[in-house]
Amino acid sequence: MVPNSFHGAQPKFTLEGFLDRLVCWMVVDDQAFNLLEIPEFRDLMLYSTQGLIKDSNLPHRDKLELLAHAMYCLEKDIIDKDMQSSRGSISLTSDLWSDIRIRSFMAVTAHYIDALGILHDHLIAFRKLDGHHTGINIAHALHEVLQESGIADKIGYITLENASNNNTAMTELAEQVEEQGNKFHPDWNRIRCFPHILNLAVQLILKSLNVSAAKYREFMEISNLAVSPATERYLQAMESDPVDFESVIHIGNKQGLFRLPDGQAIQLSNLQLLCDSPTRWGLTFLMMERYEMMSPAVQEFAFRTQLDAIIPVLDHKQFEVMQDLISVLRIPHNAQELLSSEKTPTLALAVPLYETIILTWEKLAVSIPELSHAISCGIDKLQEYLDLARNVPVHTLAMFLNPVIKLTWFQDNWSQSVEAEAEDMIISEMLKIQRTCPPPPSARSTLSAQQATRAQSSGYLRVISAGVNFSRSKPAGPSAHEVEQRNRQIVQDEYRLYLNKAPVTQERMGSLDLVQYWVDHQYTYPNLYQLAMNVLPVQASSVLSERVFSSSKLTMTAERSRLSASNMEYLQVLKHALRRRRRDALNGVDINSDGLDFVSHLFEDMTVDETNLQRQTGL
Repeated sequence: MVPNSFHGAQPKFTLEGFLDRLVCWMVVDDQAFNLLEIPEFRDLMLYSTQGLIKDSNLPHRDKLELLAHAMYCLEKDIIDKDMQSSRGSISLTSDLWSDIRIRSFMAVTAHYIDALGILHDHLIAFRKLDGHHTGINIAHALHEVLQESGIADKIGYITLENASNNNTAMTELAEQVEEQGNKFHPDWNRIRCFPHILNLAVQLILKSLNVSAAKYREFMEISNLAVSPATERYLQAMESDPVDFESVIHIGNKQGLFRLPDGQAIQLSNLQLLCDSPTRWGLTFLMMERYEMMSPAVQEFAFRTQLDAIIPVLDHKQFEVMQDLISVLRIPHNAQELLSSEKTPTLALAVPLYETIILTWEKLAVSIPELSHAISCGIDKLQEYLDLARNVPVHTLAMFLNPVIKLTWFQDNWSQSVEAEAEDMIISEMLKIQRTCPPPPSARSTLSAQQATRAQSSGYLRVISAGVNFSRSKPAGPSAHEVEQRNRQIVQDEYRLYLNKAPVTQERMGSLDLVQYWVDHQYTYPNLYQLAMNVLPVQASSVLSERVFSSSKLTMTAERSRLSASNMEYLQVLKHALRRRRRDALNGVDINSDGLDFVSHLFEDMTVDETNLQRQTGL
């Protein structure tokens, strides 16, 4: 159901429409179902509707829960059917989260291009994971979700973080998928989350500052070079904590030490300090950048109040180290922002961004020798995952299918042998698709018009040809070798046609709709088009799962901590679906205006298994 305010029309009031909107609001806004048990809220509803509904029309908690679950079932069925009719493979992202009761939930999001050529993303499961977070348990839960949605035969690629249990999960899932006659490679169909890899590299840099200082001194000693006093102070600053700013602002705010020129006390923002997290390095970067901007004011306040309070501030060398670290962290920060802000599928940018970060860090390691060892630790970690990514064919396919990139990145940055391997792999993938096309009829086969003419004269022939055998062996169709040669020629021609077409300019990178580009060219490059339908939905990060977790915290609060796991799942899936409808409506995407307005009509006809209802609903 989509709020009619998005369409500018005021609908006629009906009880069914009222109940639908009530349920939608409660799900999207994480309201408790017992809200309508509050007399004052029921009175507000009756007052607002001005006699159009009676108190007996207002549902109580049990009916609201049933309506919400029915809405979920209908919406989930719509999503499942939409996925089953997708133009290509369905790719997933998944991650794990623990609620306030320390229950583990696995979010699974699906990404695909529907029958109309529109790229979609949906939360299709928020499944409680029983037992330990072993790869086998994760694989079984994922496979269960695929089977329930009827998409096990359309599985494409899965984006996960880099935990070792996910390696086991992919191996186990591959076995389960292949038992059903489908193909899934534990390495080639698995994408490693780009931001998570950046986090690993950055954390290594930050943790290696002490060692980096020691390595620099060691190098200077081996080289018989003296460490200047200024450099020694820089190294000592590295060995301290150049990003420990919390006490600076906390003390100043608490004691009212920060004042404007007119004497008015102010509170400096403390948000940037709260963002310093070992699992969210990007916020560490923003914290440091914010302090850099605020530093003159902090130092001034500290100087003016030095007789009243001791406000710790970074000394000159600590500040210098922090500025250098900002330069180092700005590179992956900008890369991550680029990957997150692009409106087009971004997997094609992953490998180029890895290599660009490494190249830029190598230059910085030369410019800032004191940080050389720390930067090298980050480079080594990125290189480790870059090597893994370059061995996953879909990264190459994604780059080639981006008309801005095609083979230019290979030609400019990789060796000719690697470029040749990439070309062979692309053509091989195109051939797999071409081979599924039916062969053309034999040129020597009888046409239907000739068959009809022969049938008309068959009566005369029977008379004059009695006893004569006119049958001859039918001409054979093309041999398997001929079919294969023909397929290869078709693929080679299509490959060259696309490659020789003038590339799209880089200026259009941010505005180019890749999905629409390939829908528009599906008849020009049919095999590449089908490849694009499989590859474009593949996610470079599992950021959507993380957003789901942020949203789920608003559902699983201390006041609603008794929500059952099954309730938690359907509420998250339904909330995500309804918010996607709202987003699509605001973005001008044509959607079914009826939406879920018919849910309430079904209520009176529904038969409910009371045992199942108790298990599926309620706090």
